Amino acid sequence: MLGDLIVVLSIGSLAVAPLVWRARHDKRQEAALRVQAGLQFKANQRLGGESFLVVLVEPAPIGGKGRVRFSTPDRWQWLVGEVWNDVAAAVPPGYELVVTAEIVKAMGPVRPDMVPARRIPPRGREASTARG
Repeated sequence: MLGDLIVVLSIGSLAVAPLVWRARHDKRQEAALRVQAGLQFKANQRLGGESFLVVLVEPAPIGGKGRVRFSTPDRWQWLVGEVWNDVAAAVPPGYELVVTAEIVKAMGPVRPDMVPARRIPPRGREASTARG
């Protein structure tokens, strides 16, 4: 009797595990798309309408952080500099803003207002430089 129950549970877990994994993957993808829509709205609002700037958000892997990326055609990277402050301030916790070197070079000289403020670390995780 116990052996039969173990066999049924083993076979059942083989059928249920992929469904659970897919549901979690879809939930992470939906959250990333929600963040992408909000950040794209912020960028479009700052630029006064639709532009060549595209905000791409990759969902967070299990135990990791999601990524926010900018995409523009050649010679339009300056748009990133125009929306930098608004988008960097709106990036939610759990996501990191990734900018390629080509975009940074094309944006021109980095202005002080383009560098986002350091985030306060969560409680219990003080920066090593703060310890003195």
